Amino acid sequence: MLSTDPLAGELRARGVTHRRSIRWSDREVSVDDELQGGGSHLVESRLPLAPGADPGLVDGIGLPVALEEGWLSERLFERARTQVVVARGKLNLPARLGWRIVLKEPS
Repeated sequence: MLSTDPLAGELRARGVTHRRSIRWSDREVSVDDELQGGGSHLVESRLPLAPGADPGLVDGIGLPVALEEGWLSERLFERARTQVVVARGKLNLPARLGWRIVLKEPS
């Protein structure tokens, strides 16, 4: 890591501004999403897991989460089935949501 500042980005579309920041330490990765705007919106955030990853190490913040089957593509023209943690629901904006991922010690 070259910087302790969070990695951050922003997208504006259809009257909503989505700001995402990602922070990490030796113990966890945190993904924080801030949605600015007005009204009620259906929101979905998907976190594909590496094959064999433990979904119990992932906590969703701000919305209920479910485990679904999905795809992971690490290379062009290749895909593998994997588990996807999905946070989905209706939110009144402005709102905050995100993920906390606990990192395990390498075995």
